Amino acid sequence: MDLPTGADEGLVSEMAAVGLEDAEECLDFEAAVSLEDGGEVVYVDVVATLEKVLKANLRKLEAQNGQILSLESEAKTRRFGAATKIGGAAEEEQRLEEEQAQAVEDEEYEKADELNSTIEEAKTKHAEAIREWYAAQEACDDVSAQFASILEQKRGVKLRYAAALKKVGAHLADQAAGVDEEIAALESESAEHEANMAEILEDDVSRLNALKRVLQEREDEVKQKITEKTSDLVEEKGGHEATKATLVEELEAIQETLRKKEEELAGVQGDIDALDEKIDKVEAKFAKQLDKLGAEREDIEAEEQKLEAQRSQLGEEQRAIEAKVKEESGRKAQFLEDSGAAANSCEALESQVEEDVANTKKADALRETLRSVRDEEGAAASSTESLRGQVGAKKDELARCKQELDSLQLAVEEARSVISNAEERIPKLEEEKKAAVAKKNFKDAAKFSAETKALETDKSQAETSIVDLEKDAAAARETESQMEEVVAGLESELAVKEAEARTLQGKHLSITIDMLNQAMEAAAAGENYDEAAELQNEIQIAEELKKTIESSLET
Repeated sequence: MDLPTGADEGLVSEMAAVGLEDAEECLDFEAAVSLEDGGEVVYVDVVATLEKVLKANLRKLEAQNGQILSLESEAKTRRFGAATKIGGAAEEEQRLEEEQAQAVEDEEYEKADELNSTIEEAKTKHAEAIREWYAAQEACDDVSAQFASILEQKRGVKLRYAAALKKVGAHLADQAAGVDEEIAALESESAEHEANMAEILEDDVSRLNALKRVLQEREDEVKQKITEKTSDLVEEKGGHEATKATLVEELEAIQETLRKKEEELAGVQGDIDALDEKIDKVEAKFAKQLDKLGAEREDIEAEEQKLEAQRSQLGEEQRAIEAKVKEESGRKAQFLEDSGAAANSCEALESQVEEDVANTKKADALRETLRSVRDEEGAAASSTESLRGQVGAKKDELARCKQELDSLQLAVEEARSVISNAEERIPKLEEEKKAAVAKKNFKDAAKFSAETKALETDKSQAETSIVDLEKDAAAARETESQMEEVVAGLESELAVKEAEARTLQGKHLSITIDMLNQAMEAAAAGENYDEAAELQNEIQIAEELKKTIESSLET
């Protein structure tokens, strides 16, 4: 049977229907159905009354725990809303990526570039929706933990209801046993009645049969005497009858002799009439005796009619007893059926409570495992974030190292350029100086000489600095190589940590899917189909997220 779970504003009217005046009495199963007086119980009515008391108890629990129920409702609403957001954000992200892919295919690169920021925003919203959903889940789990006492109280109410059903079943079984005693008494009465009826009827039937035999013998004797007295006459009459038949045939055959034959026939008929008169006289002698025998036969037939009426009355009485036995057997069968129904309902309810306990333990175990996974996820996230910070810091340091190396390499190139320029210009300046001296153009010769000395000074300084610069550059390259190894190592460690974090997320989602499936089955069993549909949507979202994580771990 379906157990009520929701609140009902018709509590007062239902209490009145139960026949109790105050709410406290309505919550007592034993007070609602009294079996102490030993009266007959109508199973359907009793079950209806007990169900009303059950509903009243459950409504009282819900009223007492309204705040927790409200928190649960709000948490579920937030969770369902977050799940819907995830679905919408994922669809929007996919739509934008498809739009960008189409733009690239159409070589609309500016549009594709503009979509980058929009796609990033969509990904951010998607990630925020997922975080919101995780947070809402955790809030629901926290509220569910507070439900333990409520569920325990509900189970207690259901077990009291089951105990009341069991008591009703036992009472019905006792009533069935009581009917057995009534049936036994009726069957004994029936047997005694049948025996008495058989004895009475046997005597009367025997007497009537004897009378009928005597009467039959006397009738046969009278008939024999009549036969003896009239046999000659009957024989003679038979001869005349044959003659009559012959004459009739001759009369029909021979018309011309009709008159003579009619006269002859009249004579024969006179003889027959005379013989009939003689036979009547013989029979008249026995008429009084036959009348007396007829009167006796009528008396016997009247006796038979009375006997038949008595037999009919006794049969009706026997059938009435049998009908009563059948009625009591029907009552017994109904009591046994109702007792069985009560036992089955009690067994089903106890089984449901056991199943609820098992489901609760399973949910608690999943919730505890999920808490442990969340702790691991938190630790993994902290470790990953720390590593991510280290990688960022080392990358910044590597960038500075690269920048310094680039500066040193640029300085080396500049020094080499100075040397190369000096080596190229000094010979030319020496020639130009010699040419100026030869022409006695000492002013130009001095200028060329000064420029040569300056270039030689620059070359000397460059040659001196290039050694230091190359030494510094080599050291910078070594540092860069070491930093790249450190960054690569940290990035590899970060990748491992991120994979571990995603693995934990996958485990988290697997447990969440199990819990959601369990909740969906419970909602569907309670005919709460709207919530079951919301949970089904959550399951689909969680499975999609799990697939995404599994795909990322495979790459």
